[in-house]
Amino acid sequence: MDIFKNIRSVFTAKPKNSTNFIGAPSFRIKNPYILGCYDEDRYASIYPSVKAIANEFMKIKPKAIGANGEPKQNVPSLNALYHPNQLDSSVAFREKLAVMNLTHRNTYLLVWRREGKEVKPGGEIRFNNIGGYTFLENPGIEYRDGRTYYKMGAQEFSDSEVIVIPGGVDPSGLYQGYAAGVASRRWATLDEYIADFQKGFFENGAVPAGQFVITASSGQDFNDTVDKLQEAHRGAGKNNNVTYTPKPIDPLTGKPGDSKIEWIPFQSSNKEIDFKTLFEQANNRIDSTFGVPASVRGVGDSANYATAKTEQQNFIRFTVEPLALRIYTQITHELNRITGGLGVAITFDIEYPAIADEEKVQAETKKTNVETLLMLTDKGYSLDTVVDALKLSNAYKLLAVSDKNPKIDNDKPDVDEGGEVKTSPNPAEIDGVTPLNSIEQEIHCASCDRFLGMTIQSEYKDKLKCSNTSCKALEVPIIKQAKEKDGN
Repeated sequence: MDIFKNIRSVFTAKPKNSTNFIGAPSFRIKNPYILGCYDEDRYASIYPSVKAIANEFMKIKPKAIGANGEPKQNVPSLNALYHPNQLDSSVAFREKLAVMNLTHRNTYLLVWRREGKEVKPGGEIRFNNIGGYTFLENPGIEYRDGRTYYKMGAQEFSDSEVIVIPGGVDPSGLYQGYAAGVASRRWATLDEYIADFQKGFFENGAVPAGQFVITASSGQDFNDTVDKLQEAHRGAGKNNNVTYTPKPIDPLTGKPGDSKIEWIPFQSSNKEIDFKTLFEQANNRIDSTFGVPASVRGVGDSANYATAKTEQQNFIRFTVEPLALRIYTQITHELNRITGGLGVAITFDIEYPAIADEEKVQAETKKTNVETLLMLTDKGYSLDTVVDALKLSNAYKLLAVSDKNPKIDNDKPDVDEGGEVKTSPNPAEIDGVTPLNSIEQEIHCASCDRFLGMTIQSEYKDKLKCSNTSCKALEVPIIKQAKEKDGN
């Protein structure tokens, strides 16, 4: 067997449809030469748009609400979004959610369950035992017996353990997902080609491709001239070298003849190619695909301050808010599917950049609403009735608080009150190799129920002799679930 072939294969990118260890975070960290499924140069072309959206999305803090829209506190599925795993803070996790959703057809999240003080990947997920989330990067997907399975090397998870968040809808396959990164691929590639052309152009000393026409008296003279040209110009390290060539004199007329070497370019020079139009067209198509105006990307070409403010508001309203709505609604839906019902919905509040005239109108509207509330409550109507009748925000109901020292129930999920991060999921466990969900259980005598030891086997077939002197039965023991310590 070719040992060098095996060595080269370690440093070669795996194909997109490979299922061997692809995507396990710990495996990728330990093997940095294994490339991901997204082309780095293409991502560099769309990075300004993706970064702008992700930066806004990660500011949006999710919350949980009940059936009537009332806020819910200390919800496990929500708390897990604020302490998702040991590698990601809540902000970093939301940033990854946005980036993956914008660049991949589907984003896969493995749900972890909490057992006492430990968290374990997958298993039986319930609404009250959700302990965290980790990303499954480009898993191998198999369909068996009407169910979907996600493989990470030797590890496998079912659709009852994995959340799938599509990046969009593909009309050719409504459930296969889509993404802005997929839609912009052609224009991102064109932008990449422009950059590659310029790179090669300048590495060649800003000299376009072409040919030398050599006038030679013999084949040897021609070869010698070619050797001198290659020695002087070939390779990026010999840019702009000087080549000396004789120009013969006609002995009859005394006038100079044709040069021995003549340069004929194959293509237009950089000055003659209208790259500006191509570059602007590529950027316009990428911007329209992602919905990011130039002012948000940091290109200051807006006419004035008011225009920039309007663009920012449109960006939040038509790009960031729909993304957040799609992601958090799908997370709620998927958790409902897995658990049988969360009992809450994960949603969010979003603020739009204020425009001066709008702020004035909003302030006047609030003033009118408060005056109307005071007038109607003075006439005997309850505050709840007035708010519902006028279809006002439920925030107005807070005006009913009359206690001088009201108790504030305002849980801050980002605050670690003791071991929340330390006991959150460790992505390194999803490495495609380590056995999962090995739960120790107690072995008891089938005759007298005496404790005989611990096992990780789901069933026990070997006979064991009971250690109880009054029993000493030689039978296959029974397995019981281990009792949790510390009263949990």
